[in-house]
Amino acid sequence: MTQLLNSKKVFNGKNCFNNNIHVDFEKNKVDFTPIPFNKFFPYLNMLGVHTYWSLKLIPYAIFFTLLYYLSWITYGQTEDMYLVVGAFFVVNLLLTLLIAGFFASLIYFYKPWRERYYPKYNAVMIDIIFLGLRTKRFKITPDMLFNNRFIIPRFNNILLEYEMTGDFNKYAQTIDVIALKKLKKGCLVDDPFHFKVTFYFNDVIKNGELKVKYI
Repeated sequence: MTQLLNSKKVFNGKNCFNNNIHVDFEKNKVDFTPIPFNKFFPYLNMLGVHTYWSLKLIPYAIFFTLLYYLSWITYGQTEDMYLVVGAFFVVNLLLTLLIAGFFASLIYFYKPWRERYYPKYNAVMIDIIFLGLRTKRFKITPDMLFNNRFIIPRFNNILLEYEMTGDFNKYAQTIDVIALKKLKKGCLVDDPFHFKVTFYFNDVIKNGELKVKYI
């Protein structure tokens, strides 16, 4: 699922799978066209949300375990102190994973939350797992355009964030996010993991800039 942002709006896909996206600035309209997806996509998305919430909640499990350990030191110790504290941490950790699973399930089955939060969690998890190396940032100037357009030939359609100034903002016409094709069983089909994005402008750009951030 994609999260497409500019400085004022956030556009998410209509489901938890990838879409072709068409943004029309003149009509102030965004269209989503679902593409065929792998049957395991929902489970991968749910796993991503579960991991996100686990990472957010685990520090609390560690914090409460430390409090328990400090109180144990303050009010008395036994030979089994470390065993008890370790068991307390394991219980806290399991409770954390259960709570994270609850949040993941709730977000998955409640469609408005799924559309709103999945893109954010996907982008955050990719940033964490790959230490930010998958996140690309570019600043495009007028001399970098060809035929009044700018193309990102390949990205994963997880996050596309953009900001336009000057003529870029004035003459912005459309943005098209289109799935690339791949060969499968002798036929060309949409690739749900790789996309191309094209920014179109309806006049010659002389000033300003286009900043993009994408995964």
